Amino acid sequence: MAGAKSKDIQVNLNISRGALRSTLSLDQLRNQGVSQSRIGAPKSYTEAEERKLIRHVRLHPKDTYTQVKEACALRCGKTTIKKILKEYSIINWRARRRPFLTETNAAKRLAWCKKHKHTTKDEWGRYIWSDEYSVERGRGKRDK
Repeated sequence: MAGAKSKDIQVNLNISRGALRSTLSLDQLRNQGVSQSRIGAPKSYTEAEERKLIRHVRLHPKDTYTQVKEACALRCGKTTIKKILKEYSIINWRARRRPFLTETNAAKRLAWCKKHKHTTKDEWGRYIWSDEYSVERGRGKRDK
């Protein structure tokens, strides 16, 4: 379409006159016809709020997004909080809710403790104690 009139270009490409004008005026700024990247929207949080968020989440990993937002006095949304946490490799950071200890399980644990109360230090070395939750592959049933 080299040398074509602007009206012909508008009709052939089915674009508005304003779109054609801005395209032609910005053509000199483009590098080999590639559009320039856009700056994007400004951040809805400050660096201090980001540091406060990270610190709070590391100290209180069981808080919900709403609790985190209130505790840190953030104005940004849940998605923004998730994005910030992802930058720091904090993903799926909420602990799953587990059922409370039932009477039956409590009785079994007590019986086990009474049975092993005379165990020596060397024998205790054969047991592995952990306060971690179990980790299983796959998504499984999701808890809200």
